[in-house]
Amino acid sequence: MKKQLVLVGIVVLLVCVGLSGCNEIKQNNTPITDNRIIGTWVNASKDVNGDNYTLTMSFDTDGYWSQELSTKYGNTRIDGNWVIDTQHNKLTVTRGDYKDESTYAFIDNNTLRLTPFTSGSSMIFTKQ
Repeated sequence: MKKQLVLVGIVVLLVCVGLSGCNEIKQNNTPITDNRIIGTWVNASKDVNGDNYTLTMSFDTDGYWSQELSTKYGNTRIDGNWVIDTQHNKLTVTRGDYKDESTYAFIDNNTLRLTPFTSGSSMIFTKQ
């Protein structure tokens, strides 16, 4: 009887140790960089009035991001930081309190589709 109790105790201990991590959900809060995005990307299109514009976005390896909008009225430039969450295909750019999130997809190595969460309208960028 004592032998069976020891054996049952060992089995229970092994089951407890073996199952102790089963309900653990791994979450990686550290952004994973997709190196394909590194570089300069250009979207040349027309606005709602039919006027041409060029939106240029640059992503550096150190997390620096810049964006320049060129229209017939002039140029506007902003910059900040960026991170990519490859698990959820999410690109986040920040500048102080400003934060913009988009889903991203590479159509090929030189074509990037960004869809901002706020507008839901996709933009196609070509790598320069």
